[in-house]
Amino acid sequence: MVLAILSRALGAMIDLRDKRTGEHCLMVGELAVATAAVLGLPAHECRLIRFGGQMHDLGKIAIPDRLLHNSDGLKPGELAPDDRHRLENGDTAGRMTIQAMNAPVPDLPA
Repeated sequence: MVLAILSRALGAMIDLRDKRTGEHCLMVGELAVATAAVLGLPAHECRLIRFGGQMHDLGKIAIPDRLLHNSDGLKPGELAPDDRHRLENGDTAGRMTIQAMNAPVPDLPA
């Protein structure tokens, strides 16, 4: 129950930041849980997998709009080192948020 509430709250934050990303995260969560169910995973694991799918872009909250919504596209060499670092390490903000909730975070490569 708590995981579902957290998932909805964080999903709403993602959606407020970027509507397309919010919808995408919901879809990824549903596809992930459907796949887990087909594989016969237990219900508690399916719930964690849905949560992971829904939260996979949570780190985008920490990426500035000028980088996240660049309508011209980003070309190689255009980014300042700090901006490149922000983009390449956006997942750190998401991981820190999930860890602060004491939710399970698998130790998987990015």
